[in-house]
Amino acid sequence: MKLYYHPVSTVCFDLHIALEVDASTLEAMCRRGRVLGVPTRGISDHEFIRSVYFQDPNGYVVELTAKHPRHDEVMEHARTGARLELQRWQTGHSRRHGQS
Repeated sequence: MKLYYHPVSTVCFDLHIALEVDASTLEAMCRRGRVLGVPTRGISDHEFIRSVYFQDPNGYVVELTAKHPRHDEVMEHARTGARLELQRWQTGHSRRHGQS
């Protein structure tokens, strides 16, 4: 029999699925995970979202995330800042390589 998955032997927070919930659900699920003995990390404040991480029985990480009250403000600045930085880079790159 061929298996298409394998249990993860170590927790890797880079390989996970994230699901958006509201703030009250995030807090309730964090408490519930701890009460049930589910490996739980968080609540982590990322300044634009708050997240809690659970490890499933196969070792995979499931993230629940809720928007921070400042989410839209932070993301707008990040989005426009990234666009401006890219534009500066493209302008400098074009000049260095003889393009106008």
